[in-house]
Amino acid sequence: YPAVYRPRSVFFEKITTIQENITQPVLLLAPDGIPLRALYFMEKQPNHIWRINGCFLVALEGK
Repeated sequence: YPAVYRPRSVFFEKITTIQENITQPVLLLAPDGIPLRALYFMEKQPNHIWRINGCFLVALEGK
C-alpha cells in the first residue's frame, strides 16, 4: 500500500455511505504517479471516537 502511506498528494472527498458503512473516500496520487481512490470504512467506538475499520484501494479508470 505505498499509495496510502507515501502518497504524492491527498484529497479528501465527501463522506458517504457504502453498504451501510460510513466511508471516507480519499483521492491519492501514488508514488509512481498512478491516481487511486482509497475507501476508508469508519467505525464509531464505544467512547464515541471514529476509527478506521478497513481500507480498500480502487483504480480510477479513464482519469
